[in-house]
Amino acid sequence: MDPSNFNFFGFDSNAYYAMVAQQQAAQAEQPQEAAQGHFEQHLEAAAQPHAPNPRGQRYQAAPGDEDLIKSAGDAEVARGTAPATVKVYKSSLRRLSQALHHQDGGLSLSGLNDNAVNDYANTLFPDDRQVHSGVVMLTRYRGSAPADPHRRYQATPGDADLIRRAADAARAER
Repeated sequence: MDPSNFNFFGFDSNAYYAMVAQQQAAQAEQPQEAAQGHFEQHLEAAAQPHAPNPRGQRYQAAPGDEDLIKSAGDAEVARGTAPATVKVYKSSLRRLSQALHHQDGGLSLSGLNDNAVNDYANTLFPDDRQVHSGVVMLTRYRGSAPADPHRRYQATPGDADLIRRAADAARAER
């Protein structure tokens, strides 16, 4: 190859196709055992702890938590949250459950109250908004979350009724 007559931007399709044909011929000459070994390497890689489980989930929930996470996700979809968003929340809850299970004593989401789950989420994943949104979904499912988690202040049930009636009266005067 002449360096002074070399085109960096040129593409020689004949040379490319010759190279591909040569690679395919070399692969065809490989014995079947090599292909089997390559397949077994993929199986070993899939069995590693960081690999997704057969259902395609990246994280393994602690025993007993998977049903709770699934039920909370179903309830959130029924409330009108997009299924893709709920899928992210469920994955983050599985990640929290996995982290709790590896803590001393093998903790689980189903064995902790909502305040403890929130404390562990803040400790283990302080800056992860998806985990915190998943915890809100879980507490909402359990019935201990406020009606609107985005509000800064929540009224007590008795005061909420009084505020609602006052707002209705103000709207009626207009």
